[in-house]
Amino acid sequence: MINIANAYQAMGVYDEAEKYVLDYMAKGFGDSQLFFLLGNLMVHHDEIDKAVSYFEKCLDGNPRSASAHNALAAVYLNRDGASDLARAEEHIDSALALNPTLMSLRYNAAQLREKQNRLTEAADLYLQEIADSPKSFKALFNLSRVYRQMGREDEEYEALKKAIEAEPDFPIAYFYLARIYIRRGQNFEEAIALVKKGIELKPAPADLPLGYFLLADLYNRVGDVVQSEEYARKGQAAAKAKS
Repeated sequence: MINIANAYQAMGVYDEAEKYVLDYMAKGFGDSQLFFLLGNLMVHHDEIDKAVSYFEKCLDGNPRSASAHNALAAVYLNRDGASDLARAEEHIDSALALNPTLMSLRYNAAQLREKQNRLTEAADLYLQEIADSPKSFKALFNLSRVYRQMGREDEEYEALKKAIEAEPDFPIAYFYLARIYIRRGQNFEEAIALVKKGIELKPAPADLPLGYFLLADLYNRVGDVVQSEEYARKGQAAAKAKS
């Protein structure tokens, strides 16, 4: 039954997946694990309030579900309300008490510490997550961001290189690697190639203006004013489109 629901999810038919699980449960097969499944379905469907409700129902049936606590923490970390960080911390603490080695738990804990500006702790937690999952490109990228905030450029550079090795189709990492070359005043042609690669990978609309503005800066530095002005216009148009 879970596999069928996951197949619906893979096809992108979330409403059918939800209905399938609820119909199954209505026949008397209620289980906390199924509420957890429904919560994950709703996260992927971007129906966050319903996801929270399902995860909470999972905890009602199984208060020792570290996975449900961790999932709720992830939801609250992605919100901007005044109380959301406090709620995220409560659920992270609960999950850690139940299963401190749960996959992605330290990633969420690292995000929390980063948002709290506790950067040394955040870096340590990202490193722990990466030790368990060396291909976790998101943890590697976030680690590079923490190093950038700490002014540790060499370590930022290495984390970005590893993020690209782990996931060559991750556009934003190419942009920030190019930014390091700009800060260092070197390898401008390589930086241009990196940014163009990132743009080819179709970054999120919110990230695309950065790519164009980086190219405008880089072409200005290599003396190509025409290209610089063209990419500056593209960056302004992309920034306007995303707003």
